[in-house]
Amino acid sequence: MSLLFLGLLSVIVVLLLDTRDTPVITTVLSFIALIPLMTAAAVKCMLMSVRPLLRLTDDAVVVRNPYERTRQIPLVEIMDLSAGSSGIEITTTRGTTVVAWAVQKSNLAQWLGWQTRADMVTRKLGDAVAAAQVESSNNASGGGTPAPE
Repeated sequence: MSLLFLGLLSVIVVLLLDTRDTPVITTVLSFIALIPLMTAAAVKCMLMSVRPLLRLTDDAVVVRNPYERTRQIPLVEIMDLSAGSSGIEITTTRGTTVVAWAVQKSNLAQWLGWQTRADMVTRKLGDAVAAAQVESSNNASGGGTPAPE
């Protein structure tokens, strides 16, 4: 956001300083100087919209957000899930909270209590976490399915 503000400010300054006495080359060079700035803003927007990922595997949830490393959270370590405007918040048994930006819930949907895609994804993740925890407790207690005779 600060890059866009800086770019807009640069354009305003160039337009304010542009008088009839200003050589044309100065104005042209001023606008050419904005190209890297606008390119950086475009790349930032692309990273924010294209790169986030939330994937459910057999035994973990993979979260990839822009500017962060990819995290793999085992299903048995997930304690709480909630959908919010910043994404799906995943709280682990270690006390850490990871926010998955890939699926977000709008503020309006939160205020009005609407069910959104973020809620459906959270429910699906919750079901997978519950199943993994039941399987883990069965394996720990030795109470797996009996072998056929």
